[in-house]
Amino acid sequence: MSSWPIVRLGDLAADEESAIAIGPFGSRMKADNYRKLVELFERINSIEECIGYLEWDADTMMPVHGAVGRADQIGTLKWVQLTLAGAPEVDGLTEAACTEDLGEWESANLHLMRHRLIHMSCVPQKVASAYSRQASICRSAWRQARAEADFQVVLPNFRALISQLRELA
Repeated sequence: MSSWPIVRLGDLAADEESAIAIGPFGSRMKADNYRKLVELFERINSIEECIGYLEWDADTMMPVHGAVGRADQIGTLKWVQLTLAGAPEVDGLTEAACTEDLGEWESANLHLMRHRLIHMSCVPQKVASAYSRQASICRSAWRQARAEADFQVVLPNFRALISQLRELA
């Protein structure tokens, strides 16, 4: 298995000419650290949306035999998402954003971003990724079990999912 490269937030940022940070109701965001956090969360949320599309496709369109591959894709995206959220500079960026002159809406948004970062950092990436992967496999097995009215089919995957859930907890 190849090792993943270390990704820095600066590597993912748009160049200054093309980056436009717009706050609610079209107001320009003046706080640089806050703007960088917003850009980070746009990427984190985009990954979450991709995971949702892959899960929807797995649940509605994908043949059962593709479940393991799709589970790997979902687990990998979850790992990437948590890597972005846990990048070394995120804590400093968040703390610096707290000192910036923000409007009421931006302050509330920053509070929610900090809250989400705390929750995302509570579980090791490997554990969260493995849980996402196993949940995807279990959903596929459930679809098969339901179609065949043979719920013993899902039992091994469900036991594995419960084991992952215990580790997650």
